[in-house]
Order: sequence, then C-alpha cells, then structure tokens
Amino acid sequence: MSSVPTSMRVDDDAPYSIDHEENMAQMTFAPGMRMTSDLVCLSHLRWSWVYQRPQHLMTRAARDRRVFVFEEPLIGADRPRIDIARPARNVSVATPRLPDGLSSIDRVSMQREILDAWVAREGVRDFTLWYYTTLAL
Repeated sequence: MSSVPTSMRVDDDAPYSIDHEENMAQMTFAPGMRMTSDLVCLSHLRWSWVYQRPQHLMTRAARDRRVFVFEEPLIGADRPRIDIARPARNVSVATPRLPDGLSSIDRVSMQREILDAWVAREGVRDFTLWYYTTLAL
C-alpha cells in the first residue's frame, strides 16, 4: 500500500487539489471549476504513425473532454475532403486530403475551410487550442 495520500490540498486558497492515481498526479478542480472545454490539436505528427507522448496526453485528456486532432494534409486527392478516424473514446482525428498543384495560399485556405467546417459540424464552441506543429505558425 502506498503512503501517498489519496487527496491533498496544495494550499488553502487554491481552487484545485491533487489526486494521486497509480502514482500519476492529476488536478481535480473545486466544484464549479471543472475543465470541460474541448481540446483542438493541430499536429504535424500522424496519430497512427507511432504512439508517443502527445497521443498519451490527448488520450488522458479525453477522459473528461472531447479531443479533436487535425493532422497535416495528404496531397493527391481528386477533390478536397477530410477523413475522420476515432482511435479512442472521445478522440477524433481528421486528415485533410487535398488535390495536387495547389499554391501554398490555396492549400492553407482549403485547410482552414475544412477545419472550420469540421469544428462547426462537431459543435465545438469552447476549446483549448494546442499547436503541436511548427508548420502551422
């Protein structure tokens, strides 16, 4: 049995406590302070390429919120489209497919249209944006 307390208050004024679960600390917010916003991640890594720290963090975040991952586009489609995968509970991964021959301006514009439409269709309103790509800057 572990000697780590199951719940410990960080300080009396803090709106959160630290709960220890299998030696992994996680924040639990006081009543009325729950983290409920969706997480939208723009990623240069393919979700299915290899399971790394970002996938681990996003899967953990999906325990209490929806997670939307928008990957870099694949080029060579006959028309612009988006492929959606659901690799874990509350996790949706979108891979845009774009035609060859687009200018960089058109490619960015098309990705923005696809992302905006996907986010609207999923009803994402209140979200945290995670840039996990240098290409999106």
